Amino acid sequence: MSSLALNRNTSGAVLSPYHPGNIVRYRNLQDQMDKQKSVGKNRYAVVQDIDDLEHDWRRIETELHVSVHQSFSWVRAWVRNKKTNPLFIVGYIGGRVEFILPLEISNKFGVTTAHLIATEQSNLNFALCSTLFLSTCGLDFVDHLKNEVKSIAPFIDVIVLDRMRMQLKDKRNPFESVLTTKNQNPSFQLPLLDDFDETLAQLNRKRRRKKFRGTEKRIASIGGYTYTIANSLAENEKILSEFFRQKTKRLKSQGLPNVFGDGELMDFFSEVCALDNNEIGSMELHAVVLKGEKYDGQILAISAITPKRDHAICQFSSFNEEINDELDCSPGEFLFYLAIQNFNQREFRKFDFGIGDQPYKRSWCTECDEHFDGTLSFTLFGQLYAYGERAKTDLKRYIKSSERLHKIAAKIRSLKA
Repeated sequence: MSSLALNRNTSGAVLSPYHPGNIVRYRNLQDQMDKQKSVGKNRYAVVQDIDDLEHDWRRIETELHVSVHQSFSWVRAWVRNKKTNPLFIVGYIGGRVEFILPLEISNKFGVTTAHLIATEQSNLNFALCSTLFLSTCGLDFVDHLKNEVKSIAPFIDVIVLDRMRMQLKDKRNPFESVLTTKNQNPSFQLPLLDDFDETLAQLNRKRRRKKFRGTEKRIASIGGYTYTIANSLAENEKILSEFFRQKTKRLKSQGLPNVFGDGELMDFFSEVCALDNNEIGSMELHAVVLKGEKYDGQILAISAITPKRDHAICQFSSFNEEINDELDCSPGEFLFYLAIQNFNQREFRKFDFGIGDQPYKRSWCTECDEHFDGTLSFTLFGQLYAYGERAKTDLKRYIKSSERLHKIAAKIRSLKA
């Protein structure tokens, strides 16, 4: 097994741990692909610089089945802002890139592991490949890929694939055969119908409207509000900064660790929020901004949403606890009502609340999708690591299925926080 040292230079950037012979620049890759013009068995190579792949990546990501979390801009923002070791396994057919597996390499307990890039912030992972590539994937796809990886990246002990959907936009996941462990967290969606009234009819329409009007009256009593979607860098910065403040306070009050307290993570979200709205991977910041003498300009609730074609995914949300103590309403529910209405009017077909089981998601959604995890092991150490990952996921799922155990686990987390 090859060793992997995460060396850093004086600027804090992660230095490449890979043997130069294992990595090809894009121009060298292009030469290899030019020799494979005929469509046949998929061939693979490894590339380390994400910018070398931009042209082909942006072509592939326009396919409906490619998740926004595997988009070029989303992954590049992660690579730029997180101290990580990126590696891209590239599959090509007939002299053109048709498959990219974006990985970040780390060494845990002497085992070299490869995870999907930015998976800790992903709500939906799927294969980043073209429809043409999917049409070539037979039953031997995984075995063929494993044999290729052994040759082009022999330092990897195990590849971990998590939060994967088995199917997306009528396309089957080519990794289906190894996705054998159900992730402890499903995701929840609400189909958006021809108009907002029809969409609400899937739920308790009368109750939803009554609750919305009640909250609106409470907000009107302190001066009213404006529903806004940030459209400038200044607005993005203001809303995002307020989100981190609100979330830090909320997690602290619940006795939970602050998973948003990482400065690198803040920089990552700042970059994806600053992307052009037409760029796949961009993130919209929706907010309820208060008016009136007492709270003028203060942000009551925030929701970050990534759109792609007709599918909108909520990444995170928060609300101002201090102001809500006075209002005693549901500002998060209020904002979701407005945001869902907005996407309905923009002719989106699905509003996705993302991964994680929460009561408010179940109250809004009529559909639930399971996510699955899997591993590709290349060595004995990789097999042992994969076994540990499966056992850990099974344990988490078991704890979440028991109300008593879930409360105990939450208590332990609060003590650690």
